[in-house]
Amino acid sequence: MTTMIQSPPARQRAIPFYRPSIGQAEIDEVIDTLRSGWLTTGPKTRQFEKEFSAYVGQPYSVALNSCTAALHLALEAIG
Repeated sequence: MTTMIQSPPARQRAIPFYRPSIGQAEIDEVIDTLRSGWLTTGPKTRQFEKEFSAYVGQPYSVALNSCTAALHLALEAIG
């Protein structure tokens, strides 16, 4: 005789939606970036990588455009 184990019913809980906190400083940075002509791999990207490296205490970091790209790079790095 097979006994089935029932799991408790899933809770019906919504994931809350939060509006991003975007102030004038963020808007100014976006405008500055658009006007610079560097949307990728420009000076702001290098600055972000440098500051991120310092924040996490590592000598190097690389900024990528998506988690998919980051996972792909991680898999390449480990062979």
